[in-house]
Amino acid sequence: FLFAAFLYFATRLRPVRELFRLDFDWREFRELLGYCIAISIASALCYGSLLVIRRHVILSLGTAANGLLQVPLALTAYYTPFLTNGLWARLHPQVSVYGDTHPARHELAHTLQMIALLSGGFIVVLLLFSRFLVKALYSPVFLESTKLMPVQFFGDFCYLIAFTTSVYFLAAAKLRIYLASWTVYYGLLTTLVYALTPTLGLHAFPYAYAISGAALCAAALAWFAWAEFRSPRHGDMLSTLA
Repeated sequence: FLFAAFLYFATRLRPVRELFRLDFDWREFRELLGYCIAISIASALCYGSLLVIRRHVILSLGTAANGLLQVPLALTAYYTPFLTNGLWARLHPQVSVYGDTHPARHELAHTLQMIALLSGGFIVVLLLFSRFLVKALYSPVFLESTKLMPVQFFGDFCYLIAFTTSVYFLAAAKLRIYLASWTVYYGLLTTLVYALTPTLGLHAFPYAYAISGAALCAAALAWFAWAEFRSPRHGDMLSTLA
């Protein structure tokens, strides 16, 4: 079924004979290789930093603390794909077509509005029913984890906004900005967790997550505000940022 769907949509772009023609284009290969390297490095930074952070939490605070931390992280993992998958399905192909132009930023502005609205709705529901969800999905033993959720979910909001801008950078072939953003983000996140653990304990991760996300979000949106202000057709993006 998936292959049939692929053929249906692919043949609307190219004839069938071109889809299965064996050919090699060095220019396209270099472009694809750049994207592959950028995404691979960003993924390695993500999983590597989480591995270092989890190890630090276990060694510093114990396995029980790591279990409590897993609850808000799991709730985040449950709802965020509903938002991020839409970015890859809508924003990424649109920006890939237009590049870093006014139509692409117009699409980004609408996407940011939608992400802010939907993520805010998800977060409000999760906070209102956090105790019920913990009891239903885990057990009353984990109710202590609800204290981590307000700051954790604020970090989710910032992360989703920052993630949206990173998808734009990737699609617009601004790979250096894309890589630099995630390198600074994960470096700051890991550093803050280590720095805040002695004073905040288990709350160090949510606060580090929120601060890192807010910093990346602010930097990315400031870049867009600067770029849009220089554009003769600014408007949508600046009103969205405001």
